[in-house]
Amino acid sequence: SYKNVPTLNKTVKVVSSTTQLSTAKYYATYDDATKTPTSMETGKTYTIPITITNTGTLKWPSTGTNKVNLSYHWYDTAGRMIIRDGKRTNLLSDMAQSAEAILNAQVIAPSKAGTYILKYDLVHEFVTWFSYRNVPTLNKTVSVVSGTNVISNSTNMRGISSATKEQMLNMFKNHNPNKIDKATRIVDMYINWGNKFNIRSDIAWAMMCHETGFLEYKGDVKPEQNNYAGIGATGGVPGNSFETEELGIIAHYAHLAWYIY
Repeated sequence: SYKNVPTLNKTVKVVSSTTQLSTAKYYATYDDATKTPTSMETGKTYTIPITITNTGTLKWPSTGTNKVNLSYHWYDTAGRMIIRDGKRTNLLSDMAQSAEAILNAQVIAPSKAGTYILKYDLVHEFVTWFSYRNVPTLNKTVSVVSGTNVISNSTNMRGISSATKEQMLNMFKNHNPNKIDKATRIVDMYINWGNKFNIRSDIAWAMMCHETGFLEYKGDVKPEQNNYAGIGATGGVPGNSFETEELGIIAHYAHLAWYIY
């Protein structure tokens, strides 16, 4: 080439050595980064980020009758298939060999409570499931529980809540994800002290969300007061302050106890 002889140029895509490509037509890997909830409510839809990688030779089409979609199956613990055709999640674009994408999988929990195995699986529509071509599924054990009963003025607040930590945090994921870090920090304290006071932590948690505007504190009470129930905040007065988050939570339950017991 130094003597003006043209070179032969070819474009080559170099993939990471950690990506093990296959000579099989159908092959793929899945990774949920442990984002699949260990507990779900019956019939509820969950959005779960799943990383998929095309490690086979087939280019996955994202459109058309025979497009490739991400889906799933539900099995019981005895190995029986409960739901074959899970909700589909479309590819973002066509995916050639070694291509990777993160999809927000839409997963609907079974309608009956119990322990299930969720198996993520790609489907080549009207052709085959990838698992039928010996592609391993991504399997996750999930406890499916009945949805929390409707709360009314006649609901007894005494007792231990059946709501899970994940269900309580979902309120912030749906209404104010900007405060999910603080919510995650205090949720265990709400559950722990609710059990000690024998007051349902799910109801106390819902009250906290209402009183603080999902921890935004746009009223008279300020975040640094650690006041989760508007205690003493009347007529423009900011109310009581507590030295720590946990003391504020204890005060919330003590305040409720005056009315309950």
